Amino acid sequence: MKMFRFSFFVITVYLFFTACSLDYRSAFESEKLEEQIPDTVLINFKHIVVDDNKKVFQIEAEIAMIFKKNQLTSLKKVHFYEYDYEGNIVTEGWADNARFFRDSENAEIWGSVYFYSAKEGAEIFTPSLTWEKETKILQSKPEELVRINKDDGSFIQGRGFMADLRRKSVSFLSQVWGKIVREDEEE
Repeated sequence: MKMFRFSFFVITVYLFFTACSLDYRSAFESEKLEEQIPDTVLINFKHIVVDDNKKVFQIEAEIAMIFKKNQLTSLKKVHFYEYDYEGNIVTEGWADNARFFRDSENAEIWGSVYFYSAKEGAEIFTPSLTWEKETKILQSKPEELVRINKDDGSFIQGRGFMADLRRKSVSFLSQVWGKIVREDEEE
């Protein structure tokens, strides 16, 4: 009987240690894979923001992928519109891709980025931009060329674009050049 108990104990210990793996790589890989798989995929996505019963902002995308764990929404073939209180489009734009971080409300936009502001009478062309909500800074990567065209024919371009929307200022880091068109003053 003692031999049976001892054998049972040895077999149980053996099965316990051989059945339990201490290699947790597959669990971590599974977690990483989960972060790459969206919780929701929406086709022909449209999001409208309404204030005081009036549309103030609209974003459309061919594909929207929502990642709940990362608080991230990834968009493909994006178009966006900002409206004034009369319903007129004051800003519009598009890009190939965008990422919106829902926790911070920061965004990354890349791939043939274009903006036009009717209020400013200007358009922007750039490979990519990032938006930081807290500081209200819109900027490109330092090496990327950004061009701003005004409706009056003026333009400026350079690398390392940054717009501080609190101060209403625009700056470039390098290779800046452009043309300013002035209206003739009456004499």
